[in-house]
Amino acid sequence: ETVSMVVLGDSNVVGVPPNEGSFRTELFAALAADGYTVAPLGQYSDSGGAHEGINGQAYSYFLGTQLARILTDYAPHLPRVIVSWLGTNDMVQGNPVVYPTQGVINAGLFVEQVYAADPLTWMVLCTAPPFAAGGYPAEFPGYILQFNIDLKALVATKRALGRRVLLCDAFAVLDPGNGSDADLVDGVHLSVAGRTKAADVIHDTVAALF
Repeated sequence: ETVSMVVLGDSNVVGVPPNEGSFRTELFAALAADGYTVAPLGQYSDSGGAHEGINGQAYSYFLGTQLARILTDYAPHLPRVIVSWLGTNDMVQGNPVVYPTQGVINAGLFVEQVYAADPLTWMVLCTAPPFAAGGYPAEFPGYILQFNIDLKALVATKRALGRRVLLCDAFAVLDPGNGSDADLVDGVHLSVAGRTKAADVIHDTVAALF
């Protein structure tokens, strides 16, 4: 069966050196092993191969025009599944103090926009990954934790309203660590081990839809 799916996110979704591509390569391979072929939707390609998306990514909830573009780029039919793994860039590029609240508010607005455009589209909202990079305010990890708590509550609220949305707790499976076995090579970006864990947990959530 062919499934249309788009994965939205930041540099962890696109794939950056030194992790040799995106976890989407492993995610789509796992879905293929289940008997599903992910239909190509976009033109972006990285070292891991061609992948779907709005140029392969949408950087953050604060850049609402990038998220909203999916509503027009794929009209009149949205992808069957939209996976959104955003968060870090909201905090780093935006105002970190308002990040947890505003990020979740905008996530909720996006859910409603997608539902209005195509109520059959499933959305998978992933918790933001851990943040352990040096050179940033000490409050940043706490902002991530608050965002994730509020995102879980948002998903529960939207599901109660009948929206097709699932939570994927990517944060829970990633260990920022401080050595060669860490899931984040620099406190932000996925290592090879982290990429595999991200692919596995997102695969398990998406596979439950089928």
